[in-house]
Amino acid sequence: MFAFALVAGGPGLAAAAPAVSIPAPAPVGATAEQRRAAQSEAGELRDRIQSLKRDLSKAESDRSEARDALRESEGAISEANRKLRDLDQRQRDAETALAAAEAERTRVEAAIGDNRARLARLSRAEYTQGRTSPWQLLLSGENPNTTGRNLALLGYVGRAQQKLITQLEADEARLATLAETQRQRRDELAQIRGQQESERNALEREKQARSATLARVSAKLEEQRKQVGALERDAERLNGLIDKLGKVIAEEERKERERLAAEKRRAEEAARLAAAEAAKRALAEKEAARRRAEAEAREARARQQAAAAGAPMPAPAPASVPAPPPVHAPEPAPAPPPPPAPSIAMLPDGSAFEALRGRLAQPAPGEITGRFGRPRDGGSVWKGIFIAAPTGAEVHAVARGRVVFADWLRGFGNIVIVDHGGQYLSIYAGNESNFKTAGQTVNAGETIASVGATGGAERPGLYFELRRAGQPFDPSGWLR
Repeated sequence: MFAFALVAGGPGLAAAAPAVSIPAPAPVGATAEQRRAAQSEAGELRDRIQSLKRDLSKAESDRSEARDALRESEGAISEANRKLRDLDQRQRDAETALAAAEAERTRVEAAIGDNRARLARLSRAEYTQGRTSPWQLLLSGENPNTTGRNLALLGYVGRAQQKLITQLEADEARLATLAETQRQRRDELAQIRGQQESERNALEREKQARSATLARVSAKLEEQRKQVGALERDAERLNGLIDKLGKVIAEEERKERERLAAEKRRAEEAARLAAAEAAKRALAEKEAARRRAEAEAREARARQQAAAAGAPMPAPAPASVPAPPPVHAPEPAPAPPPPPAPSIAMLPDGSAFEALRGRLAQPAPGEITGRFGRPRDGGSVWKGIFIAAPTGAEVHAVARGRVVFADWLRGFGNIVIVDHGGQYLSIYAGNESNFKTAGQTVNAGETIASVGATGGAERPGLYFELRRAGQPFDPSGWLR
């Protein structure tokens, strides 16, 4: 049977759990201020989660269980696998960049060879014609038409040579840059391979430590799996964590609403000021046009009166009206602000997630051997589903969301909790490794963990839950 619980019981939780660095991705075009705000928000979320874990750990400090002995090794295995996965991605990126640099270097070398050959041909042509200067051609006394053609040819050859020389210099500089890029990529790859070897050694040591610990406490684990009280404590612990996470998420959403409201007020004020300035300019232009029209009318009347009296027509007098104010080119409308940095409140709302009912992909491959509401060993019932799957199989997020918890927790082993907005959460437990950390945004189908048998589980697989407003519900009708 698969036993589940939550945060470890003991003050060593914070020390056992690896330090989490929460990336704060900002969209392309985000300002430096928005990137700083995103980093600050992620840092606040991390601090809140760490505080939450300390509170839960303190509450469990008086109830040590055999499963706690696995915490350090299973958490370390998860972290080592996550680092290895990141290093593998870095290696692929570096190899791709190196291949691109090598391909470009081949192209530049070919271009340099072609241009050198062309320059040699031009030099030979100039040599066979004799190195005649333009002055020699002009003073040669030949037919002017012939002289003109020779001068044109000489100019063409000179320009072609200079163009080739300039291109060769640029290509040589580019070749040197590419050589340095290749050197850096090779150094990076060597460093990555060294880090990979170090992490693999650490992973092997932690696996051996886990095997030894598991052998030592296996009898106690089997006994605790059969205890109704242990399962009930697991359920209570999970409910407590979800309740605290709900408060953290609600606070983040409140801050996000306030930030968006402030941005809206600033945009409205900027639009109001721009409209007032445009109206002021339009009024000034209208007044200037009225004064010009009045001056022209007075001048026309004076001319008519002079013509009627037989007097000479007066010369047009300059307008006595003051010069109109300068007309400024209309100021461009303020550019729309770049999209705000990601935040918890920007996740799909509840209606968006509800639209996915019956369309969610199963988060891991395998047979569902434990179903929601069905009895389980120990006298309890399943609050989610258990998918029997091989160790190391990929675990995928069922929908877009934000990771709000990723750590080792008593009874659940390595667990990832994703917030989908609208008070919907998805829970993935028993993982061999968590590949995501709190604060990261994930997309539907993205790999977030690998299947394992952590937290005292007797067989590998994924425990999966869906919750709304903290309450678990049957995920079967949501999976396709």
